Amino acid sequence: MYRILLVDNEEIFVTTLQTIFNSLPEHRVVGVLSNVDHLDEDVEKFKPDIIVMRTFFFLKNTGFTAAAKVKDSYPAVKIIMMLDMAKYAHIEAAKKAGVDCCIVRSAKPNEFVSVLWRTMKGEHVFPNFSHQNMWGPFKVNLTDRELEIISYLCQNMSYDAIGQTLGVSKRTVTFHVSNILSKTGHKNVMGLILESAHKGYLINWFTDAEDF
Repeated sequence: MYRILLVDNEEIFVTTLQTIFNSLPEHRVVGVLSNVDHLDEDVEKFKPDIIVMRTFFFLKNTGFTAAAKVKDSYPAVKIIMMLDMAKYAHIEAAKKAGVDCCIVRSAKPNEFVSVLWRTMKGEHVFPNFSHQNMWGPFKVNLTDRELEIISYLCQNMSYDAIGQTLGVSKRTVTFHVSNILSKTGHKNVMGLILESAHKGYLINWFTDAEDF
């Protein structure tokens, strides 16, 4: 029997998920939480095999912070993060927290079931946000490395710090940034960051950043 802990603050949505999951053979919802304030303690109480939880990035204790703490104490517990939108920053925050899979909350019931089964099989499933990877007036695609550099720029990291994080020289980072600006048509980094904010790259991933 797979034990499922649901964490979401919308009653109708939670009721629907309970019905879906409890209808599956060998699956049972053992608890429902409306916030993540004491998620690590609730894991000890309910002893779930899998947690299906909302991001709660608008609260002091975000879902990302809570998920990271759970994974640190209970690495065997699987976590599916339910995203309000499939945005790069949210997906990267979930990965950083150790989340196993992500799914958009607007997904269909059969998609929830599929992700649940794949998660329990040890797979890592994340939404495809390629349709959002269209940058600048020319609507160009950026590489994974370029997107990674943009995410660091949005964290106000210097070129030196980005280089140290990526294991490359400052000169290489400068080259990448110059190439990004050329491809997207932005005249400077500020324009790039403004577009990044619009796309959802700016987000308080962890409220207790010094702990991670």
